[in-house]
Amino acid sequence: KTTSKFRGVSKRVQKWRFYLQVKNITYFESFNTELEAAQAYDKKAIELLGNKAKTNFPIENYTNKS
Repeated sequence: KTTSKFRGVSKRVQKWRFYLQVKNITYFESFNTELEAAQAYDKKAIELLGNKAKTNFPIENYTNKS
């Protein structure tokens, strides 16, 4: 399986990675699990796009940490 149910996530070789492009800059990083890649995608999207980010999980999961 190389595709993922998560936005911006795919499998490449033996690792899952996220891929995000913002303003012609591409961000990607590899992880051991699909879930880790999806969460990293969300965090990077929020970092770059703020509340306008389209995430895999509710944005509140990342912004309401105490």
